[in-house]
Amino acid sequence: MSGDEFDIDAPESTEPEPADPPQEPHTGASTRPESMPREMIDDAVDWRLRREANRIAEALFEERLTPELHQQMLDASRRRMDAQLIIDLRAEEDAAAAAEEAARNPPKPVYANKFEFFDDFLSDVYRREVTTGTQKSWCLSWWKHTEAVLVVEALWRSWEKLRTDPGTGLSVWKKDHADHHMNVLFDSNGTFAKCSVRNGHYLLDPLPSDPIPAALRGEVIDDPPFAETTPTQPARTSHSRPAQP
Repeated sequence: MSGDEFDIDAPESTEPEPADPPQEPHTGASTRPESMPREMIDDAVDWRLRREANRIAEALFEERLTPELHQQMLDASRRRMDAQLIIDLRAEEDAAAAAEEAARNPPKPVYANKFEFFDDFLSDVYRREVTTGTQKSWCLSWWKHTEAVLVVEALWRSWEKLRTDPGTGLSVWKKDHADHHMNVLFDSNGTFAKCSVRNGHYLLDPLPSDPIPAALRGEVIDDPPFAETTPTQPARTSHSRPAQP
């Protein structure tokens, strides 16, 4: 009996096939591509493309990099480096020359002194309402107040220095110097507290203090702000004392 005799087709069953067993609900994150964020997929594809492109580029580079081409690249790099060194050297020489020229010929001040600076510049820049109301104090004889004279001189000197900075010099002067000092002068409890444009000038009394002992006034400073001058050349200051009323 041949094996084919046992190869009998089984009759088709009319009963429905059993359904797949029910799956337990999956609580974890789905790994199906359609459920992944589009940005994540794009980043992964871009990363793979870049990696393949780099691999291909490296293979082609190694294939094409002959000794002659390597020498040409070396020569070109050397020329570029030499050119950059020349540029940097010239820039340093120009900076040194500019510094030397500035030392030989320092810029001259625009204004002769602090009072000219106030008349021709500061009073125009800081236009404020000081005649009516009490928000800002001012004195028509501001030069009789030691604090005001000191402030105006500081603003004049800092302006002459910072105006030579073509970048942020004037911005720094306005924000860090002028606005701060002028707001102090305008303070209704400041140096012009008893003064007004309408009622005139009234000088405040100095800060009260008990007599300072002579030992304290004669205190020896180990690290003075400036080197001590010789007795034949006494130290001089440009801070002028305001005229007393």
